[in-house]
Amino acid sequence: MGKNNRYYFETAPVGRAIAHFSVPTMTGMLVLILYNLVDTFFIGLLEDYNMLAGVALAMPLFTINMGIGVFFGTGCGSYISRLLGKKDSEGVRRTSAYAFYGCLAVGAIGTVAGFALLEPILKVLGASGETLAPTRQYASILIGGSIPCILSYAMGQIVRAEGAARASMTGSIIGTVSNIILDPICIFLLGWGVAGAAIATVGANCLAVGYYLHYQLRKSESLSVRPRDFTWDKEIFRATSAIGLPVFLLELIALATSLTLNNIAAGYGAVYVAIYGVIFKLGMLPKALSNGLCQGVQPLMGYTYAAKKADRLKETVRRTGLYGTGIATVFAVLLFAAGGHGLRLFNSDPAFLLAGVPLLRISLVSYLTLGVTFTATGLFQAVGKAGPSLAMSVVQGAVFIPLAWATSGLLGLQGFAWAWPAADAVAMLLGIALYVRHRRQIYAEATPAVQ
Repeated sequence: MGKNNRYYFETAPVGRAIAHFSVPTMTGMLVLILYNLVDTFFIGLLEDYNMLAGVALAMPLFTINMGIGVFFGTGCGSYISRLLGKKDSEGVRRTSAYAFYGCLAVGAIGTVAGFALLEPILKVLGASGETLAPTRQYASILIGGSIPCILSYAMGQIVRAEGAARASMTGSIIGTVSNIILDPICIFLLGWGVAGAAIATVGANCLAVGYYLHYQLRKSESLSVRPRDFTWDKEIFRATSAIGLPVFLLELIALATSLTLNNIAAGYGAVYVAIYGVIFKLGMLPKALSNGLCQGVQPLMGYTYAAKKADRLKETVRRTGLYGTGIATVFAVLLFAAGGHGLRLFNSDPAFLLAGVPLLRISLVSYLTLGVTFTATGLFQAVGKAGPSLAMSVVQGAVFIPLAWATSGLLGLQGFAWAWPAADAVAMLLGIALYVRHRRQIYAEATPAVQ
């Protein structure tokens, strides 16, 4: 670990350290939003709704790849930050190598299984009729590119865990900019259509992985992808899985939540599917900034916890919660005041706006919970508390999915609209309760033993 990173981990003012770690991560989150929209935008220019539907139907495969990357990236990254705090350089090398080769192995297994089960997978995704061919094209290429897609996200997390937030952001930007450049070339210039969009996505991830490999091999003092550093270690498996599994489940639950939202909204008419699609997109920005703040600060929390710097950890947690809440609240106030102007960016139809504005304003209540929820989740992940981390990962979906169906059936559209903020409020209250319950133990463990 370089002197610059050590300064921000150990001695920089807390506010400056939070900015150092979080601003690049927040930027990377915003880039990720753009990344998720690029394929849809360029395919939309073809004015073929079947191709557009094919991309949408195949996206769960991308989500699963990202979930695997999150499993290794967040799980191993959390452990690496704590090992750095303990000055265990050998453990860092072995854990980072475990993450790299673990991604390779799981990605290879997923690729073989994906091609073997391609037709059943397409049925589960909902592809049929005229959407079947484009979905098969896009899905096949995503399956074939599973390894670079998984590695790209995982390695970005691992690099950030070392404290190299700017390098992590650079890799993310390389992937997104490459995708933006490759999409029109592959889709239009080469005439590959929906297959071109998938090839551009996989190619962009390959370039990002190339950058991360260059960083770890040439610039990093702690991380390793060398085969000699890879060993099967039960302690590494236990420590990384305890945090990686909850965040992997979080990705799957987010997918199930999105499917639930779309299915229920469709029962009220296509306009409501479109409205909630727009509301979801508007909410991506404050969520990305709040979550990026908390994820960026995770290495700092993990390091200070392991380095026995309890006061620095307390101040980091306090400020992160305040900053995250402040960011999301500002967006909530602005969108509430803007009324239909935010929706009008996507659709200016009067009926769309009339139905959408009340639903948008109800959804804004969720923004007020983001800072606390993300901070609590980030703290438990950073210090390796598997139980609370798992609880925070599953609570929102576990509450929203049954509540959405119940309120829709009993109270109609208005009841359904309140299910989302109600589930987020429950998640926030659980985060507060778990923090109150575990804070003494966490800060006691972060306090040096009396000699």
